[in-house]
Amino acid sequence: MTVPAWLQHYVNLPMPPYVEPLAYLGVVDDLTSPTRLNENGFRYIPPPSEQLGYFELSSARDPRPLIVHEGVPGHYFRCRLPGRTKMKFVDIIMIQVRTKASGFTRKK
Repeated sequence: MTVPAWLQHYVNLPMPPYVEPLAYLGVVDDLTSPTRLNENGFRYIPPPSEQLGYFELSSARDPRPLIVHEGVPGHYFRCRLPGRTKMKFVDIIMIQVRTKASGFTRKK
């Protein structure tokens, strides 16, 4: 796979304390937007904890698979491909909100 030189980076960052109380609302990443294509995308990763669901815990322990899924060649990369950029952002956001709302990613 060739990654274009103009593509920014997708990085994982530690979960800041001010974001933690909001994490239950959705996926804590920022794929930027159609008006911020020159910025890096990122995902906040919580520290490993038994309170995390399977996928969040595995990502907290080893974020590499998540970087592939969300970053390159994942959602972040797809949002930047030419054509229908705005619609791609909307589609991805709706899918991630529905997944999070279903309780799929966090233990009850």
